[in-house]
Amino acid sequence: MKEFFRQYKSTILFIVKFLAVYGILSVVYAWYLDLYPAELDPASCVVTEQATKGMQLFEPKITYEMSEGYPRADMQFLGHTFQYIIEGCNAISVMILFLAFIVAFKAKWIHYVWFVPFGLLVIHWTNIARIGILGFAALYYPEYSKPMHDYFFPGMIYGITMLLWFLWVKYVAR
Repeated sequence: MKEFFRQYKSTILFIVKFLAVYGILSVVYAWYLDLYPAELDPASCVVTEQATKGMQLFEPKITYEMSEGYPRADMQFLGHTFQYIIEGCNAISVMILFLAFIVAFKAKWIHYVWFVPFGLLVIHWTNIARIGILGFAALYYPEYSKPMHDYFFPGMIYGITMLLWFLWVKYVAR
């Protein structure tokens, strides 16, 4: 058993660090969300506002309205709700997953200083684009919005995250 731990020390350490960071950040995020039981949390509000402003570049009559007593924002076109934003739309859970991997994979500290903000911004802006495209799909092609929401865009945002991990391992954390 001792030989096993010695042989796989770096792998075991990676898994322990990954699970520790993921667990701690997930608990902190859950506590954060508990602060807003009847309203949309501030991070999701920022995402809603940015996605709406991005969509308004193409369709100025798109607006959003916060739901009273429920943690969501309704995106509207001419007063008609075509999409809503909830906590899961803010991509923080994906960012937590990204961070857990990056922290678990050993590198020089200077690489963390620039790559973590870079990766979080890439995930954030990918998510804003995702919400905007989903919104236009819901507005103009509603028959495609559910499969896009359930299959295509999760694959896209997790694919971007995996690409960032690949870049981290292959080129940055060498």
